[in-house]
Amino acid sequence: MDIAGRVVVEDSVIWDLCSGTGALGLEALSWGASFCMFVDSNPRCTRRTSAFLAERDADGTAEIITADVTRYITRETRGGKPGLVFIDPPYAARRIYDWIESFDWENVLAPEGMIFVEYGTEPPGADGWKIRRYGDTYLKYMKKDRIR
Repeated sequence: MDIAGRVVVEDSVIWDLCSGTGALGLEALSWGASFCMFVDSNPRCTRRTSAFLAERDADGTAEIITADVTRYITRETRGGKPGLVFIDPPYAARRIYDWIESFDWENVLAPEGMIFVEYGTEPPGADGWKIRRYGDTYLKYMKKDRIR
């Protein structure tokens, strides 16, 4: 989140895809994001995120979807174009990583939007993408104006 910065997060629509615990989206909401869409295929994860938001009367700031992200994101989504997209898939989920690499992010992201993808191994390089390594984890990210 620090790479994006509070200015990018405030008032933005956030997508936390392959959300797991929802930690990234929840942090974005705490930083002032206007809305967060959480998508995960595991119903146990989405129930926990939903319960967490409901306990804090914050469920109106989010949509929680239990679905395969590669199928769901092809549809029109509530909240508008995201200013930030976080994707943290299971590292062995090659199909999701292939989808991420081929998806048309240019037409999905809001102007100046950013996308962040976590990898367990060094990710393939591509024009405009930056890569940072944190221990055994890699973060690949891009700002919309740099998508080729």
